[in-house]
Amino acid sequence: MLDSDERDFVMQRVFIPLDENAIFDPPTSAEQLVQNGLAAVAATFHRNVQAVLSTATVPFRLTVASVQHLRWQQLLTSERIRARTLIDAGTPEDEAVRIAISVAKERMAAELQSEADAFSDRVLSNLMDALHDSKFAEGAVELLRQSTVLTWSAFEVLSQETFVELLNMRPSLTLRLSADESARRHFPLKSVAMETLVEHGFDLSHHMGDLVARLRAVDSVPVMRSAFSALLPAAHDLHVALADRSLWTLNQRRHLIVHKRGVIDREYLAKTDEDLETGQQLAITSFDLEAYLRAVVGVGSELLRAAAGV
Repeated sequence: MLDSDERDFVMQRVFIPLDENAIFDPPTSAEQLVQNGLAAVAATFHRNVQAVLSTATVPFRLTVASVQHLRWQQLLTSERIRARTLIDAGTPEDEAVRIAISVAKERMAAELQSEADAFSDRVLSNLMDALHDSKFAEGAVELLRQSTVLTWSAFEVLSQETFVELLNMRPSLTLRLSADESARRHFPLKSVAMETLVEHGFDLSHHMGDLVARLRAVDSVPVMRSAFSALLPAAHDLHVALADRSLWTLNQRRHLIVHKRGVIDREYLAKTDEDLETGQQLAITSFDLEAYLRAVVGVGSELLRAAAGV
């Protein structure tokens, strides 16, 4: 059994699966999402977050499968040896094997239920052993970095698609962008290219979002704040969530990982005020990733709720 320090060491480096119901808060009713053209956007966001969870938990799931398989082989081997007594007593071999498998399954199920703590300890011990291998340890850390990138990407896609759908469904909202000084800097709505008009059959009434999104992607926290402050001025909870420091840090860490391989530089430190050394590679813990997931799901839910209520 690992002590508390060893257990913490493992849990920082290996993402343990979360109960999805504990982080997913339905943003609004399915009817409202469908009515406002946001059902597909919400479904995509949900799938993208699920993809992060599936990716990040690969080391844990593989280790669990390995521990289960090893114990299953031990139990099955034991029961097949016992089955030889049945064969010697005249039981047909096929029937004896069937009995052995059945008993092994029952023992396995009973152990998983009654010895859950012991089984968990074996999984943690195996992970601890694996982390002593430098290649596995490096891979586990890199997986957390890439899962961080995927977490931001899930939120970026949600923001972009919600922005587009809002303007496609309610083109008059474009006036709010042009009237807002901050949003106007990001989305200079001055003229429309002729090829754009031709592409949409000279009818932009249901394509304003597509048009405006070509001017500037909604791909950073400052742009998101400007865009949704203008489009959804009454969504106080959303504006508070978008101002959360963890969202800003996640955005900066994503940029550092993608463009600098996670190597900390002066620009990153200036933007985050983190007490780190330049030249070091950014380390993401599983606790960091969980915090980012919760932040993204929280603000994503607020965004969908506010957009569906327009």
